[in-house]
Formats: sequence, structure tokens, C-alpha cells
Amino acid sequence: MNESDWFLAWELPSTYYPLSYKEIGVINDCFQSVHRWLDANGLCLNPDKTEAIVIGTTARQRSESRVDDITVAGVTVPVTRTVKSLGVTIDNTLSFDDHVNNVCKAAHFHIRALRHIRRCVSVNDAKSVATALVSSRLDYCNSILFGTSTSNLNKLQRVQNARARTVMMTKKCDHITPVLARLHCSLLLPAFISKSHC
Repeated sequence: MNESDWFLAWELPSTYYPLSYKEIGVINDCFQSVHRWLDANGLCLNPDKTEAIVIGTTARQRSESRVDDITVAGVTVPVTRTVKSLGVTIDNTLSFDDHVNNVCKAAHFHIRALRHIRRCVSVNDAKSVATALVSSRLDYCNSILFGTSTSNLNKLQRVQNARARTVMMTKKCDHITPVLARLHCSLLLPAFISKSHC
């Protein structure tokens, strides 16, 4: 089995208590059951490539007993701070800071590459390349960023601005709103990320 995601949630009562060894045992038993089912059906679980993550608020993470690892098919799997699933980096507080940083890093790489060839291609070609390589990264799974921090929105806005400046060959000191308007792009709104059609 190449990739699978398992999500287990615990509904804790109003009086908080940390996960007990019994509950951690339930998680391990669940993984063992899945492993047995895969074996019975001729499939293979690769526990060496398995990652685990415990998700909760920052305050809850501090107050809860720490889970360092779980056992899957006799292999100890460490609990990590982030996991990647379908191209989205999920962190243990669901802030998506790491995901936004990864998107911005990849987008800036392609913007720099486009900048090298920009004078050799038309505006329409540059727009097509920017849409394929940069806008697609900004738009991919952007609904997970609903309600994200202003800091993350600002990072994504800077990527969109850099893309627009590269396509239209404007200077960094030029006001960006008219450039975005010419490309029919929108500013990212604080509570909602609109899809750009640039």
C-alpha cells in the first residue's frame, strides 16, 4: 500500500484528561487490525514509511501528555510535527504555516525562472506560464487556508504580486493594484482566498 491516511479522533469530556495508555492501545490495535486485513488481502503496509501526527491547539499540545511514538506492525513509528498528504503539509496545530511556506518557496522558484526568460516571450505566453506554474500552486487546496493568519495571507499576496510584476515587467516600486487589475487578478481577502484567473 503506497499511501493511506488514517484519522482517529477522541471526543474528550468537558473535564480534560490526557490520553491514557488504554486509548493509545486502541490506536495501536486499530493499526494492527488494518495491517492484518492488508496481509489477508495480499496488500502490503510499509510501516517504515509511515508517519504519525497528533493534532491539537497550541495550548492543548502544551498541557497534554506527549505521545512520542506508536507501534504499527511491530515497528515503532515516531510522531512528527508535520506530515504531507496529497501535496498539503499538515502541521500539528493546523495553522498551515509550513504549507504556506512550501507553496511560497516553490512559487518563487518558478517566478525567478520566468524572470530569466521574460524578455523573450510575449505577455500572453508569460501569463500562461505564470498561471501554469505559479497560480496553480496558489489555487491548489486553497480552501484549507480559510481563516488562516494574516501573516500567511501576506506571504501568498507577495507571491501573487511578484508573479504579476514578472508577467507585466513592472518595477518593484510601482503600485501593484493597477498591475493586478490589468491581469484581472484580485487581492487576497483576509477571510477568504479568491481564485485568481490570471
